Amino acid sequence: MSKILRSKKEIDQLLKRKYKLHFVPTMGFLHEGHLKIVNEAKRNTESKTLVSIFINPIQFSEILDFDLYPKDLKNDISKLKLLKTDFIFIPQKNFISNSISKIKIGKLSKMLCGVDRKEHFDGVATVIMKFLTLLRPEYIYLGEKDFQQILVIRQLIKDFSINTNVRVIPTVREKGGLALSSRNKRLSKQQKSLAQKIYHELNGVKSKINKKKFHLSELIKVKERLLKHGFKQINYLEIRKEKDLTLIDKNYDSCRIFISANIGGVRLIDNLRLGKTRIIGKFVSK
Repeated sequence: MSKILRSKKEIDQLLKRKYKLHFVPTMGFLHEGHLKIVNEAKRNTESKTLVSIFINPIQFSEILDFDLYPKDLKNDISKLKLLKTDFIFIPQKNFISNSISKIKIGKLSKMLCGVDRKEHFDGVATVIMKFLTLLRPEYIYLGEKDFQQILVIRQLIKDFSINTNVRVIPTVREKGGLALSSRNKRLSKQQKSLAQKIYHELNGVKSKINKKKFHLSELIKVKERLLKHGFKQINYLEIRKEKDLTLIDKNYDSCRIFISANIGGVRLIDNLRLGKTRIIGKFVSK
């Protein structure tokens, strides 16, 4: 039977049992992507699974975005109970406040989503640090869609010598390829259909790179097509190295293509792994 925890005192009592915890942090409004991660966390029968539900205010750059973030706590709890999640941690609102001491992230926070979401990753790192020091989990489970966030959390764990391992779960997608996200709830049917073009375009780039026929200038054409289709803004569309998000160069490295685009006030992100690639002249090649 799932047990709901709401306070540090309850967490302290839990840890006295010396459970090995497999931790899944969420901001709620759970979808199939979240549930896949929870199921992966539950696979180790020698540990207990703990899922947190907390909308972290300090990782939002705009108050309106925070206020509009979808919520359905009752449904979230029902879904987690159906999965027989061991513990559901629902912190109080003051778990994180604007006056809290903050973790400052270095160069990883100053590219891709960090360019126009100032202090977003500082807010992510701060709440994750609080969770990790409070829960001391054996593993933390993260979704591949938020790849930049994964690197930030890995760096945090390394820098502060935290004894927690990271497990990454592949992105779950709708039939049309759209990556599942709680923010998708804010899209109309027409906007959701449009959003599927993100995955279509990323796959197109990947296919051309696999055939050694991709010119870097085509990224501009991809942006232009998406804007023509009806996207309000393309925040970025870039190919970067997986290990540190630096730009692709003439050396072979494992790389990904990353995108962030806005539709109707909703910010969507996605990425695809390209494998080991490099630049030859102005072409991206395997």
